[in-house]
Amino acid sequence: MRILLTGITSFLGRAAAEALLAAGHEVTAPVRGLEGRRSALMTREHLRYADGDLSEPEAFRERCLLAMPEGADLCLHFGWGGVGVKGRMDPAIQAANVNSTLRLMELCGELGAKRFLFSGSQAEYGMTLERVQKEGLCGPFDESVPCAPVSEYGKGKLKVFREAGALAERLGIEYIHLRIFSVYGPGDHSTSLVETVVKAAAEGKPQVLGPCRQDWNFLHIDDFAAASVKLCEMPAAGSQAVNVGSQDTRPLRAFAEEIMETAGRDRGLLTFEERPVGPEGTPFLSPDTSRLTSLTGFAPAVRFAEGIRRRLHI
Repeated sequence: MRILLTGITSFLGRAAAEALLAAGHEVTAPVRGLEGRRSALMTREHLRYADGDLSEPEAFRERCLLAMPEGADLCLHFGWGGVGVKGRMDPAIQAANVNSTLRLMELCGELGAKRFLFSGSQAEYGMTLERVQKEGLCGPFDESVPCAPVSEYGKGKLKVFREAGALAERLGIEYIHLRIFSVYGPGDHSTSLVETVVKAAAEGKPQVLGPCRQDWNFLHIDDFAAASVKLCEMPAAGSQAVNVGSQDTRPLRAFAEEIMETAGRDRGLLTFEERPVGPEGTPFLSPDTSRLTSLTGFAPAVRFAEGIRRRLHI
């Protein structure tokens, strides 16, 4: 297939691109300021780049049309600004992301794409420990759970879901909205919980964390990439949201302790302390991923301990 993929320089985008190329697909990736960044970008057979900036829709459109004269079969959209702490709560940044996504879908209509896959987020659900306790909820939660996002980031992703579905219908494109949970592995942000505890475990140093009492769900980056390929390749399924995660849901504390144990360290190196709740509450991740399995046959291959051994090179 000919695939237009945005966000190839991101953690998720790069992994998905590599897996799609390994599966024999052709990938075209728009990159802002391409010439200045080309030396740092990966090179693969059947991978080509276009100098494109989603914030400049007309120039972006022209360059993508030029780069893909034969059109595209589908689009996999990971490009999204404002994912840091400040940006997540900035309504202007998130509104611009929504607008760029809808314009990208219109471009895909011009390219003849039949499927548009968007990287949504578990943040759309607004599922927090506080909400679970207050409402007496019990996971796992499937895609029918009412969304109540707290952050502007989550609200923006949800707005795409609500508006892109209608636009896709007008354009004759199947719209698959991926609600992605917590992905870990090489390339993850250095301040993530996994990376933080892996570093402490590798060095044999103590680490202080928050209480970590909420449920969490981790999916290895290799499994995420494999799921992305299956979602691209699956038969027509109709526009819908799909949770993307693993079947391994446990209290976050259990994952942190497993990292230490996998490294051969005493779990006593970890201290769990009470901390003020952040502006988004305490995220509670307990996804029902049966729809993903039903649609694609996907099953994670990398158990958490194995993913940590790979990360520690042991």
